Amino acid sequence: MKKHLFFIFCLLAVFFIYPVYAKIQSHFSVLTKTEHSVVLEFNLADLEWENVSANGLDYVTPKSESVSREPGTPQLTVFSYAIDLPPDVEFDAEMVDSVTIARSTLPILPAPTPTKEGYLIKPDEFIYEQPGTFPRHWYNVSMGQQGSKNTLLLTVYPLRYAATEQRLYELQYARFEINWRPRTKLNSYGPDKTPDYWYRPERWAAKIYTHEQGIVHVSGHDLLQLNPPTSLNRQTLSIYYRGGQIPVWVEPDTGPLEGDDKILFYAPRRSGKESYFHEYNDTQVFWLTFEEYAARRFEHVECVDADSFSSTSRHVVHFETDRYYHSGDRDSDVYQTELVPGEGWVWHLLNPTDEFSHVFDLPGYVTGQDSILLTLRLRGTTFDVNDMDHHAQISLNGNVVKDIYFNDRQEIVDSIYVN
Repeated sequence: MKKHLFFIFCLLAVFFIYPVYAKIQSHFSVLTKTEHSVVLEFNLADLEWENVSANGLDYVTPKSESVSREPGTPQLTVFSYAIDLPPDVEFDAEMVDSVTIARSTLPILPAPTPTKEGYLIKPDEFIYEQPGTFPRHWYNVSMGQQGSKNTLLLTVYPLRYAATEQRLYELQYARFEINWRPRTKLNSYGPDKTPDYWYRPERWAAKIYTHEQGIVHVSGHDLLQLNPPTSLNRQTLSIYYRGGQIPVWVEPDTGPLEGDDKILFYAPRRSGKESYFHEYNDTQVFWLTFEEYAARRFEHVECVDADSFSSTSRHVVHFETDRYYHSGDRDSDVYQTELVPGEGWVWHLLNPTDEFSHVFDLPGYVTGQDSILLTLRLRGTTFDVNDMDHHAQISLNGNVVKDIYFNDRQEIVDSIYVN
């Protein structure tokens, strides 16, 4: 049987300053912390299992009080870590390193379903009879609020069960980075902060398209070619993105528009929901218009303290290119109009014993620490109920940095820190 896996690869050059105040739960430890971030380490201790019988079938279940209890779903361990955050902040969380293993297992006991007579052991057919793993992800992050207090909850699912394969995937180690910042208030329109739908048919506006992430330069000459109204001057010029006004740098910053004027704003890259590229389009849309008041601007901040300068920054270098389109794991998938498992663009297809290499240069990275983060995505396309299908060995400059084993059509997103 042919064994195929897809290879998607990106590289981060990273310098970290780290995390803050939290409630400690078992299996977690704080590696570093600052006022605006925390780096956590998760270690899965040896789990004890017990054999049980239900409805004439043999099952296993973990000996733990911290297990999922949703009726019909496998009873698997769940661990959480709570962090108290300041009010009115937004956050991002990422699993930046991990160690996983896979092993055979007896069926996992499903959580009982309450009935009038008591409880019924009834496996969820979608989980126990369909390919795939449950749960789908290793972790989840959510935010709750009580009064003015915010609590961020990191929930780790260290066991993922593939029922049709009778295999259990264990997250033995993981490192999480969580950062937070004051919430960006995009929907502040004017001095009174009164929300309003920005588009009005009678108001002049110009549509701007971008295709890449970075600073966009619009010259006064370009703008004057569109014959804007005289009310569009340097103070009232504004730009909207996804319904919210974004900061703009206008030079000079007062007076009527002229041909030599410089208008700058930041355009993010359009990414996919779960992929680096958007599934259908790489275009972002911005609207340039004017307000009846002074519009939003970048602030000029004088920095006189040398200690406030950072000598390092985080930078993403992305190498993946969309070269092949995979229609799905089965021949009949090409006839399906809806997305099917595995469908999408891939960079490279690997057969057994194949090697794939990519040469790159990364000047100026920070030495003497875990400053480089390699992130790669692998997916199998074959299905074998007996044997472990795939073994990928990742090397950097001739040194093996990671061995990854995974099965069948499982998708792996793994991150590796490199000194």
